[in-house]
Amino acid sequence: MEYKKLGEVANVTKLAGFEFTKHIKYTNNGEIIAIRALNLKDGRLVLNDVKRISKESSEILPRSKLHKYDIVLSYTGTIGEIAQILEEGKYHLAPNVAKITPNRNAIDPEFLFQCMKSHEFRLQMVNYAHGSTQPTVPMATIRELMIPVYDLETQKRIVRILSALDQKIELINCENCTIENTLQSHFNNWIDNMKPIATVGLDEIAKYTNGLAMQKFRPGDNDLGLPVVKIKEMNSGISKDTERCTSELKEEYTVFPGDVLFAWSGTLCIKIWDGEVAGLNQHIFKVTSDEYPKWFYYFWTKKHLERFINIAKGKATTMGHIQRKELSLSKVLIPSEHELKKQDETFRPLLEKIICNNSQRQSLLHLRDALLPKLMSGEINI
Repeated sequence: MEYKKLGEVANVTKLAGFEFTKHIKYTNNGEIIAIRALNLKDGRLVLNDVKRISKESSEILPRSKLHKYDIVLSYTGTIGEIAQILEEGKYHLAPNVAKITPNRNAIDPEFLFQCMKSHEFRLQMVNYAHGSTQPTVPMATIRELMIPVYDLETQKRIVRILSALDQKIELINCENCTIENTLQSHFNNWIDNMKPIATVGLDEIAKYTNGLAMQKFRPGDNDLGLPVVKIKEMNSGISKDTERCTSELKEEYTVFPGDVLFAWSGTLCIKIWDGEVAGLNQHIFKVTSDEYPKWFYYFWTKKHLERFINIAKGKATTMGHIQRKELSLSKVLIPSEHELKKQDETFRPLLEKIICNNSQRQSLLHLRDALLPKLMSGEINI
């Protein structure tokens, strides 16, 4: 095994700013999806918020067209998010994303993708980033980043091991997405046809506990502490760069797997926490209830999320947010006890399946993250 510069085993390009300004215009009915940094997450494409361009615009800029097995990499703002292109003729680069085209005579495309997913590669990018408000890694620097390279047969063997884990993780992601979409559809249909016995505010069905300013609660001596869940962790999970807080927190400020979290400031979002035990940072609510089941307050909060986002956008501040009074103003239909129990028989086991899948997914991710550097460094001999 030897180390080579990324530019020695792949071609690294980007969409120039003047090219974008002159030739690219987003259009709702465009045939080509422009891949932006927000479309890259956890090593895959996330296409629930896309911008499109016409095929004609893409053809004008052939250097920025994306082809099968190209790797796309964010290098400004959120640094080091990547994905691999697996379909031909559907995608084009947007600004702040680099295109990495592997030289197949020098490196296996999937092996390079696995290398670039590693914490070590991302750490290289972070260390070379310039700027505080909008950190950026220059193209010339990206070409200098180091990649471990084996003979092609060894590369393929490493890929087979890591790809098997990736495929299992993706199957879990797909299953959870299917379950949640099914439950969301059932929930919407149910409340549209419900005959409620009462109408109350969100804050009457659940307790919304705001987190702490965790910079005031650092770990003490001999205390490993807990990772801090901020909005970044809600979106991307715990990483080695995640801040830590004291482990001596009250339970209400401690996040456990399966807890419902609602970020009410900045990037508003809601999720069922799928990471390890952690500390709850300010600007995030931990949502709990002693009276109603988890699925009930989770989907009702999610039901109002789009309205909350619109309220936050209207705030004349750099960080949009909602106030607690919006919880009271967000109405919830209360079913009869019999009807709630009946629906619980459907919702509870499926939500528990999502939580169980999340636990399995985390175990696989930890295994993959432990294997990856050992395989890449040759510490584990295939």
